[in-house]
This record gives sequence, structure tokens and C-alpha cells, in this order.
Amino acid sequence: MVWTTLLPFTLPLSIATSQLSSRGVCNTSTEWQATATAYLGANTDTKLRDWWAEISARQHSAFTTELGKAFGSHVPYQCGLTDDSGCIYAGCSDFEDNGDPVWAYMSQISMVNLHILFKAIEVTYEVLDRETEGITKGQLDFTDRVDKMVLTFFPWEEPDFVPEDALIWMTGIVGLAGAVAPILAASSMAAKRGEAAVAAGAGGFAALAGAGLSQISNEIKPDSITGFASIATFKDFAADYGEALRSTLDSWSNTTFNGDRDASNYTFLDYFRGGAMVDHSFLPSASQIESFYRKQLFSIIINAQWRKRKIWTTFHATNDTVDASGPNATRYYSPSDGGVYYTYSYHESGILKGNLESPSGLEHLNDTPWDISGIDISKSSAASFQTARFNFTEAMAHDALADAIASNGTLSPWSDGAGWVGTWTLPVCRFPAGYNWNSQYLNTSSRYGMLPCCCGTNCSDTKDFVKAANLVGFQTLLLWIREEEGTG
Repeated sequence: MVWTTLLPFTLPLSIATSQLSSRGVCNTSTEWQATATAYLGANTDTKLRDWWAEISARQHSAFTTELGKAFGSHVPYQCGLTDDSGCIYAGCSDFEDNGDPVWAYMSQISMVNLHILFKAIEVTYEVLDRETEGITKGQLDFTDRVDKMVLTFFPWEEPDFVPEDALIWMTGIVGLAGAVAPILAASSMAAKRGEAAVAAGAGGFAALAGAGLSQISNEIKPDSITGFASIATFKDFAADYGEALRSTLDSWSNTTFNGDRDASNYTFLDYFRGGAMVDHSFLPSASQIESFYRKQLFSIIINAQWRKRKIWTTFHATNDTVDASGPNATRYYSPSDGGVYYTYSYHESGILKGNLESPSGLEHLNDTPWDISGIDISKSSAASFQTARFNFTEAMAHDALADAIASNGTLSPWSDGAGWVGTWTLPVCRFPAGYNWNSQYLNTSSRYGMLPCCCGTNCSDTKDFVKAANLVGFQTLLLWIREEEGTG
């Protein structure tokens, strides 16, 4: 995929000022700088809305075409995923020399930046193009590495997938494509404390993220989510779903740049609002999108398989922020919860005998193909448990993204990565006060290992935990409980 020489689509979006056409006096004038402050100072939202209302009242072409013909170099723009050959920046001198207003220049910058954001999250139809970044590259990484993932993280019988696994997985994809990228931008804006324009721009990001979350999730409905009998069929589904996502993104971007209302009843005016799109430094790069996407795909699939094994997370209430009662590899201390979380797998070393150890492949999670930490697993599982106990659903994953959108950057799937709520949903046993059944991996001092035998206040969560952790009828657990009670 090749862009024009002015703007090769190589992303990340380090679109420096030097990539724009040469400028005159405007180059040093603050009112012409691509910032939210300058955008607001030019009253861009109002001016652009009034101008477009006048254009829309008569026979007209696409918004991008009309804007290009009216201002700057007077060359129509062509923006969208299908044809981007004519969606490039014009320098401010083209506007200044013609006596065009600053708001028109700000509108042009916002339009091109929105186009770049769409490009960064697109899934190309040519799924064999190994050079494509964004979601496509993350998708390819996923399908290419699935077999290695199976051997590394669940080396038992052929993994199986159920519809619930697929629903969570699909929400992860939908959330990234339509919502999570704008959330990152909002987070970047929120980090710029002291700039008055930040709050205004957040509205534009919220509109874009909300539209993406609702529109894409509503429009992409696979014919079936039950065909997950094997890894092979899951890979086929992933590829088909990726193509459907790309098609929907294409339609959405074309509608937006045409100037029409999309399925969420938004137009480009909503997405530009407050200067949300004028400063490219807030926008995520394709490499950031790829990394997040890959982590989500791998995490969600590994989590789905680990949930079918005797793998769980524990919580021990303590004020000791450096508690080391469990393995450091999965240690997550939560100040808000007032305690420490660890993640374990139970290894049966013989008849009615075993010990706690690390889940299969944990030591490889930080490797380049995966880039996931054991802390992520404990952190995400803890958040999922706090949200829904032992039953985190697809609807809750959707709601979590909606909450992030409404937070104006204070909640961010990007910053949490694989630690984002719902990415991992391993069952959690909250030890009662005064008890701690944590141990280091491979501790064989007990015949049965340090199995949790009471979860929640007055052991109220024990039954649900035992079911979720696949320990129902597990005789080793029963014998361990008797030993702990002194009745064994």
C-alpha cells in the first residue's frame, strides 16, 4: 500500500510539520498552528457547521470535495479507505495567500487526521499483504502464531471453543476497531494538564469512539458463532470476521467523508468537535494499534482455554505492599482492594497428590510474540471478578468500553493493555481474614499443595469458585480441606 510522496502510509503517525507544504508568515503564527487552542480560537466548529449547512442546502458533492474546492489549493480531496490518493495536507500558506480563513485550514487538518486514524485501524481485504500494519498485521500475527500458541500455553488435547469465548473475542475486536483508538487519543489529551482546550476536544473523541462501538458491533453479525470445534475453524472465523470488519470500516469512513450521517447519527462535525482531530500528536500509531490488538487476541484465547483447567487467581488482604507470599511472576498488589493477587495452576503429580505451579507457558508470556505479563493476568482477572464475580459476559465487555469512552481518558484500555478488565477472567478466591494459602510455585512441602478451601466472607464464594476453577468432585481438594480442618 503506497500513499503519495507527501504522505507515505508508514505510520506511526509522527507527522512532523516539515511534511507539510512550505509556509509563509503563518508558519510562525500561533493562530495557524494545528492545536486545539488555535482550533477553538478560530471558532472552527461554528464556522464549519454554518459553511456546510449552506453547501448542503444546494446540490453538492462530498464534504471532502467541497472543502478542497473552496479553500487552500482548491483541489478536491479524496479521503477514505478505498481511495486515499488525494487526502494529503496542504500547507497553511495555501490558505493564507488566498485570504482563506483559519477555520478552513483547521478543518482541512482535522479531515486528513481523521482519515489517517481510519487508515490506522483498517483491516485490508488483501489479508496476505504482510506489510500492512494496523489491525491486519495484528490479525496476521494471530493466525500465523496460533499453532505455536497452542503448544506453548495449552499443550493438552485439541483446544475447543464455545460461543461465549467467541463473543468476548469479537467484542475485543469491535472495541479496538471502533472505540479504543479514540480512547487512546482522549487519554493523551487528558495527560496535557493545564490546557483549556482539552475538555472541548474530548467530546469529539467520545463521539467517534461511541459511534465505533455501536455501529460496528451492530453491523457485524457473523452467520454462526458455534463453529469452534478446533483451532483450524477458529482461524477461519478470525479471517472472515476481519474482512467483515474492514468492509464496515470502509462504509463508515466513506459515509463520514461524504458528509452524511452515519449509523450513530453522527457526522464529521461531531468528530471534529472541540479540535479533537486537529493535533495529530494525540492520535495512536498503527504500531500501537497492532500491539494492543495482538495482546487482546492472544490473551482472550489463552484465557478461554485456561479457564477450562485448574487455573485460578487468589486474593490475600494485606497492608504489606511488598507481600511475597506468592510467586513474583504474577504478583499484583491493588491499593484500592487492599491486598495482593497471585495466579496459579494446579499440577497433579500423582494419585491424590499435587502442588501449585505456574500455568503452562507463563514464562514465555513476556516474549516478543506475546508481550503479556503475569501481572496483567492477575490484574485483569481481579478487575473482572470485581465487576461480575465468576461470570464476566460479552455485554460487560461492551459496557466497560462504554465506560472508558465516557471517562474522557481517565479509563484507558490502551494504558492497561492485557490488564484491561475482561481480557482475563480467571476465577478469583478471596481468602478469609487471617488465612493465606499462597505459596511459591513447585512448593511440595504438602502432599496436596496449598489449595484454597474457603473463598469469600464466611466461605460464601467457595461453591462458585470450586465450580469456576474446575474443582468440583476433585478428591485431592476434599482431602486437603480435611487436613486443614484436622479431620483428615
